[in-house]
Amino acid sequence: MGIPVAALYGPLCALFNIYLANRVSTLRRKAKASIGLGKRANEHTAELELAIRTHGNNAEFVPLALVMLLIAELSLASSFWLHV
Repeated sequence: MGIPVAALYGPLCALFNIYLANRVSTLRRKAKASIGLGKRANEHTAELELAIRTHGNNAEFVPLALVMLLIAELSLASSFWLHV
């Protein structure tokens, strides 16, 4: 019994997480902030804060969603509903 749906979405979510992490790194370099938002506010602070929270939310909630998807797939749920 294979898990083609989880095998599809797992790597896609991982690639998206890598993209978000790269985006945070790029904005940290622009804002010259190595930790958090940096010591002083500048024009990149709001964008950096949004990027940090976007990456954080993705890293927190996607693994749970993938585990739930895997459990549903192993329970023989319809692949149609797994894709929806």
